[in-house]
Amino acid sequence: MEFALLFAALVAAVLVGATASALNREDRRIRLAPSVARGDLDHYELAYLAGGPRRVVNTAIAALAARDWIRVSRGGRVTAVAGAPASSHYSVEQAVLDLVAVPGGRTSGEIRHEIGDGIALAGLKNRLVGQGFLLPDGSLEMPRRLVTRLSGHLVLCFVIEAAAIVIPAAGAVPWSAASILAPVIAAVAGLYGLITRSRHALALRDPLTRTGLGALRQARIRQPRVAGAVAADDAAFAAMTGAVALYGLDQFGDRSVAAEIAHEDMRRHGSHSSCASGSCGGAPIGGGHSDHGSSHGSSHHGDSGGHSGGHSSCGSSSCGSSSCGSSSCGSSGCGGGGCGGGCGGG
Repeated sequence: MEFALLFAALVAAVLVGATASALNREDRRIRLAPSVARGDLDHYELAYLAGGPRRVVNTAIAALAARDWIRVSRGGRVTAVAGAPASSHYSVEQAVLDLVAVPGGRTSGEIRHEIGDGIALAGLKNRLVGQGFLLPDGSLEMPRRLVTRLSGHLVLCFVIEAAAIVIPAAGAVPWSAASILAPVIAAVAGLYGLITRSRHALALRDPLTRTGLGALRQARIRQPRVAGAVAADDAAFAAMTGAVALYGLDQFGDRSVAAEIAHEDMRRHGSHSSCASGSCGGAPIGGGHSDHGSSHGSSHHGDSGGHSGGHSSCGSSSCGSSSCGSSSCGSSGCGGGGCGGGCGGG
């Protein structure tokens, strides 16, 4: 009997090891996909990497408000400023300007919802995928299946471990080298599998390639997080826009305007609003992928956001402290920052 337990423990260990190895190989394969990445990314491309579609839209609203092209009033109502330019060479800014040109303007949540489902963000995402900064949609399906399979093997390991301890303890089989080795092998295999599963489960929320993570890391080194500043000149404006793109709305100089941009999301978050598959947040930055050398850490604080499978799940960026994933606003649930009328402030 003790040899049967040992054999079962060895089989479970082999299953865990094989699945974990396959998961590691698959992750390396997709993260190291060929890249045609160019040099510096613009603010909106970095915003997408840092906080997903929602961060992009919030950055555009903040940038236009800082230039006095739009006005953000109580309740997150965004309106055009009379006499201000009505066109921009950035497609996301142009989309915002087009939406607020109507009488009465639009709320920031409505803008996030509309642009999240629009061609401006789709084009931005496709460029980042094409240049090797983001994983294509569907790339994480195989790792997800392997994580699920590994979970099943972990259950088997812990069942065998429990049996290998209880049966000899009950006197059903004598203690021997085999009966001692069985629970040890099952425990070691289970622990290794659990660590591997936890690491990859976090990575599944992150659609950035290693090239994308490297670009984001370098951008944050060049521009560290600082207290928000008012954009008094072109240089200050560029710095403010870059800071909002990388870190969120808490980097915007006018805190009252930043609060109004995020106002609707904070209210909707309290009422359990939801995010859809394309415009909520950015990369899981606080747990990231341990192999990537740079977890996103604090990237999504200040206006709510997160990442997953080509930006489809909720994750980080903060409007206060909640977070929401990435992809577009509309249907899938989110853990922080509401959508419905718009995603939070990512």
